[in-house]
Amino acid sequence: MKLDTLPVLRARHILVKVAPGADASTVGAAGLRLTAIRAPIIAGAEEASACEGGNLGYFPRGRRVPQFEAAAFAPAPGAISHSHNRIERIDDD
Repeated sequence: MKLDTLPVLRARHILVKVAPGADASTVGAAGLRLTAIRAPIIAGAEEASACEGGNLGYFPRGRRVPQFEAAAFAPAPGAISHSHNRIERIDDD
């Protein structure tokens, strides 16, 4: 899908907040929590997902915070970013 000829993608997002400057064990625990949250969503358990399963719908470049946008557009379609924001790039055009 293209809006005004800008690259557009559809993505899902899961966020586990970690305080700035958190130690390695806190960051590691957040990663484990993300994995635990994601597993039932991937398995298709609707009740396990947040509103709309984290679906952000389609959006073009330039509509999100630059750091988020970079993480969303980085993986190939179908792939998942590996940061404190788990972003699944579902598809694009």
